Amino acid sequence: MKTYFSLLLSCFLFSLSAQSPTKFSYQAVMRDAANELITNDTIGLEISILQNSPSGNLVYQEVHNVVSNQNGLISLEIGEGVPIFASFSAIDWSNGPYFLRSNIDPNGGSNYTLSSTTQLISVPYALHANTTDSLSGFDPSSVGSESDPVFSNSLAAGITTTDTAFWNRKQQKIIAGSGARWVGDTLISTVSGSSRDFYLGQDTLGGIVFHLYWGADGQQHGLVVSKNEATVPWQYNGSVTGASSNWNGQANTDTVNNSPAVTWASNQGTGWFLPAIDQWRFLEQNRFYVNRALANTSHTEISRNGYYFSSTERNANEVFIIDARSGDVSTIIKTVNAKVRAVKAF
Repeated sequence: MKTYFSLLLSCFLFSLSAQSPTKFSYQAVMRDAANELITNDTIGLEISILQNSPSGNLVYQEVHNVVSNQNGLISLEIGEGVPIFASFSAIDWSNGPYFLRSNIDPNGGSNYTLSSTTQLISVPYALHANTTDSLSGFDPSSVGSESDPVFSNSLAAGITTTDTAFWNRKQQKIIAGSGARWVGDTLISTVSGSSRDFYLGQDTLGGIVFHLYWGADGQQHGLVVSKNEATVPWQYNGSVTGASSNWNGQANTDTVNNSPAVTWASNQGTGWFLPAIDQWRFLEQNRFYVNRALANTSHTEISRNGYYFSSTERNANEVFIIDARSGDVSTIIKTVNAKVRAVKAF
């Protein structure tokens, strides 16, 4: 039986002492494939802290066995499990970003069949208070003396009272000026040449524009997504392919030669490839523009159900995906069927 879970994270101080907390709370609601709560049952969890990316370096790992309550809720304290790798107290929270990966065994063992990875945006960075050395000489007429090395090396250290005097006097309107025009909320160039006239949601180059940036050549560049999709496995038999890039789907596609998903994408024509997981994040962020354009041209919209493969593999058996229901990054077994879309750069 396939099990889904939703994740809630919170971090709070456990005492009013001068010491920073050494744990933070984790909660998840367990549901089965019929969307029914899994109540009063033992769940096995493997909690990992990863550095820099969803597939980054492992800096800490622990395991728990907990029992869900009558509402399907499991609760535990990260930092108080059985350590498997490294020490929770040794994590340098100033050297992020950090990501939390939860591997789940709904049967209460260590056969982890479900995985979800979430970035720790502001929690538990209160733990970083341990790196603050001192704040001395403070009075209402001075800014005091801050010796935190992270603060001292940041742009914030150079902010003065003169800088802050104008923070609430923002410009209320931006004028396009010559050589540019507004299209909705997008400012685009009116200089001749199609390479300077792209906009989000544009139907061009055989797909729909979903990402734009200005290159060093002074021209617009970006990504378009295919107007069609397919449902195929990533591999028929799991094996390591070397498709490890989080951002370069073209490099991943060029590396893999035994994937129905990658083959379908590259068969869409010259320059098409299966997007890497970070490129899928751009697509997820601008889904509104893409689906509006797809609907206007009677093509299949990007779904809000199921999963979409990326070209970024996690290991021999798993590949990174976008969960179409939540937009979150997760992983899935390579041999199952999932949706694919092709992407092309310009």
